[in-house]
Order: sequence, then C-alpha cells, then structure tokens
Amino acid sequence: MKKLGDIIKQYREENTLSLREFAEKCDVSHTYIDKLEKGIDPRNGKPVMPTLDTVERISRALGITVKDLLEQIGYILSEDNTSISEIEGSSVEEKDLEQQIDEIMTQQGLMLHGEVLDDEDKEFLRNALKAGLKYAADVRKKDKEK
Repeated sequence: MKKLGDIIKQYREENTLSLREFAEKCDVSHTYIDKLEKGIDPRNGKPVMPTLDTVERISRALGITVKDLLEQIGYILSEDNTSISEIEGSSVEEKDLEQQIDEIMTQQGLMLHGEVLDDEDKEFLRNALKAGLKYAADVRKKDKEK
C-alpha cells in the first residue's frame, strides 16, 4: 500500500512538475499538496485526510480513476476482492477501522459531491461505512472457510 503523498511526489518527479504546477492541475493550493506529500499538517501534527472531491481532482491530474487511486492507497478492495493490506501481509483490526472511521467523520468540512455534510449525513455515512466494512469482513471470512 502506498501513501497518497508518495504517489503524488513520484508522479511529480517522473513528470518534472513543481508543487505549484501539480497543484494547478488539481485546482488545489500548492501548500495543500505539500501537506499531502508530507502526510502531516504542520499546524496540528495530525494526518492530512483529503475530501473525496480532492481525491477526485488528484486522480484526474494523475490520469487515473478514483477507484484505482483508492485501491493504491488501500481504501478499497482491488478487483480480485483482496484488500491491499492483505496483499502486504498486514491485517487491519476492526478497532483500527472504527478509529479510522472516527477520524474521517470528525473532519471539519467533510464533503461529498462538493457539499459539506451535516451531522445527519455524517451519521448516515458512518453507518454505511460500518455496514460495508462488516459485509466485507463477512465475505472475506466465508471465502477463507472455503
């Protein structure tokens, strides 16, 4: 599994693009791209978690689909239904997933399709994520039993 910042930096280096040039391709600020590459917001020391809108912009700039980018960074399963973390031999505990969901849901200005989510929408999204993760775990368990 790669980090989003590593993917961006590698692309920029391979295409000899500055932070500003890549940021223009994405239509986001160069300071935000810098934070993504570093993975940490220097103001608060917390991981940088881009919105789905930002991920869409970055994937377009990279010339790949959002799905491919999310597979590369380990947020969704690959085509063969094997998670990136399984390929690399590390399993993610349910408690870790809960913590990741909590981190995502507490982001200020969490957006979906360009609109900031209200508390009701966030709760709906949280429940959908939990249900999806439970379903994926159940399917994975059944596959292993075969």
